[in-house]
Amino acid sequence: MPTLDELTRRAQADTEDGHAAFAEIVARFTDMALGCAYTILRDREVARDVVQEAYVAAWRSLHTLRDAQAFPAWFRRIVVN
Repeated sequence: MPTLDELTRRAQADTEDGHAAFAEIVARFTDMALGCAYTILRDREVARDVVQEAYVAAWRSLHTLRDAQAFPAWFRRIVVN
């Protein structure tokens, strides 16, 4: 199983492999993101929409992430905002 560092580095390359790496990141962090969004919104469908939008925002801003280990906190901040 690739590390978060490897996945993030590959995803930042914005290649076909990068897209696959980002899909793996999505798979790893969706439960955390949904839990965070649901805690705030108390609506499962709205929380799913927010998480989907947060992943789009994260994809667009992934090049700004300097430390892959910071991804969970960085992404949680995107979800909350």
